[in-house]
Amino acid sequence: MDPRYTVSGTVCLAAMSNPLSADSVRLIGLLESLLGSWGASVMETPSLRETVFRPEGLFARRSSEMADIMRSSPPAYVFDLSGGDIASAVLEHIEFDLISSCDTVFCGYSDLTSLLNAVLAVTGKCSLLYQILNVFRGAGDVRIGELSGFLHAPDRDVSLVSPRGTFLRGSFMRGILAGGNIRCFLKLAGTPFFPPLDGRILLLEQFHGSAELLTSHLAQLRLMGVFDRISGLILGTFTELESRGYDVFEDLIRHFLPETLPVFSTGEVGHDPGSRGVILGAEYVVQGKYCRPVISSYRFPRL
Repeated sequence: MDPRYTVSGTVCLAAMSNPLSADSVRLIGLLESLLGSWGASVMETPSLRETVFRPEGLFARRSSEMADIMRSSPPAYVFDLSGGDIASAVLEHIEFDLISSCDTVFCGYSDLTSLLNAVLAVTGKCSLLYQILNVFRGAGDVRIGELSGFLHAPDRDVSLVSPRGTFLRGSFMRGILAGGNIRCFLKLAGTPFFPPLDGRILLLEQFHGSAELLTSHLAQLRLMGVFDRISGLILGTFTELESRGYDVFEDLIRHFLPETLPVFSTGEVGHDPGSRGVILGAEYVVQGKYCRPVISSYRFPRL
């Protein structure tokens, strides 16, 4: 690898989707102090603390900010603190060759599903589906310890990216993981950024949305032939529907699936503040109550 693209022990905080909420901006200082205590140098993209959406020139500017950082001193990790709706508008401006040329790991959740799966589709690189601000929003000391352990030894301490759950159908699945938030994942349909899914495990979760909306998303995936091509399905949390008393699998999802498709359910991936993460693009083995990455299937830098 070109020495220019050897990552440093730096963490970059970014916002490639909606402008941050006031609460998220408030937590930036705490996050930087926490990462600094672990030995990381922390940088911010120039637009990180913007809280008002002004679309003119925004999408190209955010991509340009990230490209400048990647060219000058590629960080070990980019943690995106945002979510919402607009990450897909940045995709056409992203310089994927820069991402492909270094070991930087991109991390985010929710609307960043579109960016992380685009990175997988275009470069084949792994990324971390995880909202780092969760360590201040209900995860407590447990997730802080898991995050520290993973960043310092991603090839050994994998509890952060090993959610637990139960099988609803079948008893085993193994494959490369893709997916995330179902609404944001489907933004990639029909674009060059939709990841290959043949033989892979698909993870789906949802925050807001009615039963009718989820039904339309599931119907689209079935019409695309996705459920016939994947080797297994992992269901994270479906926050709003579960709060309204739905058994999401029995009431909605199972009607769209082949009867032979293994299905694993976990309450530890999604929008709950205590959620764990997963590595998109890594190979996972799901057996019993555990969903674990195959360590040899990814290479993440140590802080």
